[in-house]
Amino acid sequence: MKNKLTRNIGLKIASVFFAIILWMVVTSVNNPINTKTYDNIPVKLLNTELITESGQIYEVLEDTDVIGRVTIRAPRTVLSEIKEENVIATADVAELSSLDTISIKLTTNIANRDKVTSITGNIDTIKLNIENKRTKALALKSTVSGQVPEGYLTGDITTDQNLVRISGPQSIIDQIVKASVDVNVTGMTSDIVTNADIVFYDAEDCVVADTSSITQNIKSVGVKVSIWQTIDVPIIYNITGEAASGYRATGEINGNGEVVKIAGKSNALKSITEINIPAEALDISNQTEDYVADIDIRKYLPDGVFL
Repeated sequence: MKNKLTRNIGLKIASVFFAIILWMVVTSVNNPINTKTYDNIPVKLLNTELITESGQIYEVLEDTDVIGRVTIRAPRTVLSEIKEENVIATADVAELSSLDTISIKLTTNIANRDKVTSITGNIDTIKLNIENKRTKALALKSTVSGQVPEGYLTGDITTDQNLVRISGPQSIIDQIVKASVDVNVTGMTSDIVTNADIVFYDAEDCVVADTSSITQNIKSVGVKVSIWQTIDVPIIYNITGEAASGYRATGEINGNGEVVKIAGKSNALKSITEINIPAEALDISNQTEDYVADIDIRKYLPDGVFL
């Protein structure tokens, strides 16, 4: 029996060797190593609390949190299992470099991932901008733009919020000095009630365009703009009293505003044809020379009517 096992031992070893080679060749032919590319693979940032809990804030630069192209090299049968969602890209903030970059690690979550020959991306680091976090509260201003038709003007502007709170990178927050909303009143003849987006301005009154990295407690507010009708009406002056003995009034009353423009709701204006200044406002008793008085016309306007 022993002779049978050891007879032609070299030939038997060679046969086993060639069988293995043949198996590898057949396997290689039937399941060759191929490559496949996957586009726009997102990178998941790990342990970001290491930044945020220290009172800082981060921003990903140059869209480096998305790998444009990932190439995987593996046997054909393994590649057939790998879909885009199986390509995993991570970057751990704990490995942040002094240049604020993090190496990207690529892997796949399929069962046969150990048979993957290689997995590479067209970028291998994620770039961050890290700054101190800043918070600021701003009083909310409101303006109007455009023109109402002839015979109308804009009145009170009110908002349902008067304060906005913002937070974000210090370099951006420090630029912002004013928050405002604007309503276009072109062609409007009645009150406007709308929502308006909040816009931020710098010290030179220029719009701060890049606000994508900041957060706001509110992004828009409800605004009401009153639209008033206007009319021109004469002022009627009345006098009381008698001039001093030996003097008399000529009857001439001259005011530096004989006609004024008033504004208000149309129902408040429809019955107004003139503004009467009462006689007690112009008392010429015992006057020996021309009498001059300052009259505040606003005191004699009906409720809801304005100069």
